[in-house]
Amino acid sequence: MEERWMAQYALKAPCAQLPDPFIRPDGTRLNRPEEWPVQRAYWKKMLQDMLYGTIPPPPGNTKGEVVETQAAFGGAALRQTVRITCGPQGQIALQAKILRPNRPGRFPAVIRTAFDRQAPFPDEEKAIARGYVLAEYSCFDLAPDSGMENRAITKEEFAACPLAKAYPGYTWKAIAMWAWGQSRVADYLCTTDYVDAQKLVTTGCSRAGKVALCTAANDERFAICAISASGCGGGGCFRFMGGRMGEGTGLYESLGDMIRPSKFWFWFLEELGAAYGDQQGTRALGREDYLPFDLHIARALVAPRPAITTEALDDIYANPYGTYVTWRAAEEVYRFLGAGGKNAIHYREGGHGFTAQDAGVMLDFFDNIFFEKGIAAAYKTVAPGEDPLSPALHFAWRAPQL
Repeated sequence: MEERWMAQYALKAPCAQLPDPFIRPDGTRLNRPEEWPVQRAYWKKMLQDMLYGTIPPPPGNTKGEVVETQAAFGGAALRQTVRITCGPQGQIALQAKILRPNRPGRFPAVIRTAFDRQAPFPDEEKAIARGYVLAEYSCFDLAPDSGMENRAITKEEFAACPLAKAYPGYTWKAIAMWAWGQSRVADYLCTTDYVDAQKLVTTGCSRAGKVALCTAANDERFAICAISASGCGGGGCFRFMGGRMGEGTGLYESLGDMIRPSKFWFWFLEELGAAYGDQQGTRALGREDYLPFDLHIARALVAPRPAITTEALDDIYANPYGTYVTWRAAEEVYRFLGAGGKNAIHYREGGHGFTAQDAGVMLDFFDNIFFEKGIAAAYKTVAPGEDPLSPALHFAWRAPQL
């Protein structure tokens, strides 16, 4: 384990509640919103040092070449394949699949990383009709994945992946690598004549949701972060776990379970799991209450940009209860930055996955943010003075009074 970040960030005593995002490294507390950028930089560095790994800067040489174009939906859309290159000597290549309206104008772009056997964005035709570009690339273009079979990835296999070889000296793992790939797709889309560069959305479900959160936390060009069923390392919570009413102990994805050697050790920094997760790699809690951060901090890095999470009430493994806690805690930062109400959550009945209902809720959110359509949406935000979750159970702090 790296002593460096352990010494820099380690708590001296356990903190059963969520850490206060407004506490500076010297122990003093923020007073004004204009102090947030420095505090945000501190938290961003902590997450890179402890969770995501260090990430190289934008390469500055991203290029794209359209290699195939087909009409879709009776000519209402164009489906294109674009070869994107970037990085040292342009050696990094990824293949983007882009579905866009076939009419004049600049449209918002929804970008995601595609994983093994992942279904297309639900109701693509409806998204096109509402004026959205849908873009994705395969995770395998940049880093290996264990796929649906959850096969073990060896250290040698990971070290040989394109981004690890192109950027030696960086500690990033797969989630950060895939997020970097989304940013490169954004680089290309921002050069086109059909994308509004001020209206970029990062999205994803399950592990792709973890990627989307990392993308938004590290690339402020993304105007909205939209994640679904992302659980541990995503919209969930390290300290608090459970199903719709907090039940389900032992059924959720914990830090120890996620980063055990035979599973997803390559998603985040291994040191994190070794230091704080259950040492047996089970779904039990370990030393998470010693973590100097929790996942409300990752969501707070998105603020004041809008964010939405969609969850399923029976998806206990993705920790729907902890996700609610994280959402509510991050709202304090949104309120502090004058963005209360731009932090949303939605629950549906059912299990793990990204459904047409989830997609529809997200598109309503995008429409309300980008076009002020005033749709009477099903998603939940925190109204002024409202406290839907008793904070004393999870955090005693509040946003500083302005």
